[in-house]
Amino acid sequence: MQKQFAANVSDVAHIPTNCSAKRAVPADTIAGFANAPSEGELAALLHAQCSPGVCCASTSQNLSDMTQTTRRDITANEALPLIKEAATWKGTAYSLRGSSSVKGVAADCSGTTFLIYRAAGFPYDYQPSGTFPTYARQSGLFRLLASDEPMQVGDVLSWPNHMAIYAGSALQKEDATTARVNASGRSWTQQNDIFTATRPNGPAYMPASLRYWRPDPPKVYRYQTTAP
Repeated sequence: MQKQFAANVSDVAHIPTNCSAKRAVPADTIAGFANAPSEGELAALLHAQCSPGVCCASTSQNLSDMTQTTRRDITANEALPLIKEAATWKGTAYSLRGSSSVKGVAADCSGTTFLIYRAAGFPYDYQPSGTFPTYARQSGLFRLLASDEPMQVGDVLSWPNHMAIYAGSALQKEDATTARVNASGRSWTQQNDIFTATRPNGPAYMPASLRYWRPDPPKVYRYQTTAP
């Protein structure tokens, strides 16, 4: 099980520290939150679980310990709806629309990623590409993969000014390859593994190849779920 929240939770001053008994908030209660509960929400949960004179927690470590095992990586099978939904955005023209992106009309990289995730059942608060890494870390809804971890279907690929969705081998036959012609006029076949928006006046939303998309490697984020 992956850790749920990256943000530290501060001490809650009004929770007594000198109680003889301590009680923790049940994990399934914490798991009911779509996002990391705030300090105030944690305090309220603690008090709701306590009877008078019973101390539930007294330090930030106590509070953070209660949120360590309530989220996990989504699996490749669970992420397949992301790829199916992304395919329905093919042909959507590029426009800087953000969360106001509209399938089949106009959209950008952050808007498509946000709306595809929401439609597939993995919601998060909309973020432009520049703030997504900070949001991912603070919300606990995404885990940053280590550089040696393999990418998985549905992972978010994040650059400072761009976002895309990794599809791997889950692309349908018509999306898995693109016919290309090089500068010498020789035909070749590109193997696609991502879905992405492009740029102003560029191609519409499409499958593409991470290898040829851009030279700098992306940070890779995987959605965290509370499902058993």
